[in-house]
Amino acid sequence: MISNCDLVAERVALGEPLGELAEHATGCARCRRLAALPAELGSIRSEVDPGLGFAARLTAGAQHRLGVRRRRRIAAGLAGTVVAAAAVLVVVTHQPAPEHVAIDVSQLPRPAVKLPHDPWSDPAPAPKDRDGVDPDVRTLVHFARGAHAHAHAHASWARIVKPLSPYDQILDGGEP
Repeated sequence: MISNCDLVAERVALGEPLGELAEHATGCARCRRLAALPAELGSIRSEVDPGLGFAARLTAGAQHRLGVRRRRRIAAGLAGTVVAAAAVLVVVTHQPAPEHVAIDVSQLPRPAVKLPHDPWSDPAPAPKDRDGVDPDVRTLVHFARGAHAHAHAHASWARIVKPLSPYDQILDGGEP
């Protein structure tokens, strides 16, 4: 935001009337001195002539400085906006690092009840059938070989669709 003192300086430099800033210029010591400067310069008699086009050069220089200030304000505003957007992007996309907790299994409490077959503490081998094959392995091989395992897999489509009928009514726009 441009202060009133900067606006007064701009109008004096461009040779424009103060207008609504006249009240501020009379109350502010700095602006009062600045507003009186053109009259004081006009009252000084000097034999040195600044040359042809002095006022035009002075006005052009003031306008250039004001333009530079304006461009710097715009650049600073844009830079601030980019920094704020980058900060928001970092905050939004940041995922906290997962906490890796190392658990020492030996420190966990063991159950007080002794199970008949504790696979972690009992090194006894699994029971075998009469052929010397583990029954679990025999069952797995049976299911893996059998195409008959899929033959019994069927379902009544009516039993599947019946519980879904209220959802069909909702999708059609009606009440269930």
